[in-house]
Amino acid sequence: MKEIINLLDDTNSKALLILDKINSVSVDDEESSSLVLELQELIDKRATLLQALVSDDDFTDREALEHQLMLSQRLTVKSKKVLSHRLSLLHSNTAAKRQIKAYQAIESNR
Repeated sequence: MKEIINLLDDTNSKALLILDKINSVSVDDEESSSLVLELQELIDKRATLLQALVSDDDFTDREALEHQLMLSQRLTVKSKKVLSHRLSLLHSNTAAKRQIKAYQAIESNR
């Protein structure tokens, strides 16, 4: 059981670190796609570990479960913030590209 908790702690730390990396990488950077994929794999691994922990009838450590719940909520909040930030960057990038194309069209008509 201790091994599962250690794996969960490691997975949680990695997921939080990757969320920070995703937030700092440019939207157009190819690394962002690989980071998102890696984050998805970590979240899947975390879900599997949590399922193993909860399904064990011998595990009754309430504090450990409450800690994992708190980390789940933290990951959810941080993920939503990163998603919102990335979407705003994508929208502003799209708007900037449209403006450039409009100015190029105006310039080509002169």
